[in-house]
Amino acid sequence: MVRFARFDGADFGRNIISWLEQPADSWRARARDSANRVKGELDWQPLCQKAIDFVEKIYRGAKS
Repeated sequence: MVRFARFDGADFGRNIISWLEQPADSWRARARDSANRVKGELDWQPLCQKAIDFVEKIYRGAKS
């Protein structure tokens, strides 16, 4: 989960406090969905596969 704050300590602190004041049940499902997305798209295995696919696409285009 991500929250954005202005670049000052007071706003950063307010965001942390507001997050802590929310019941865990209100954000737990979103956090799980976010973690699954990161695992599926940003983990090394899928990230490397995307890079390989991109390089192979360029290579095929250069051979034509």
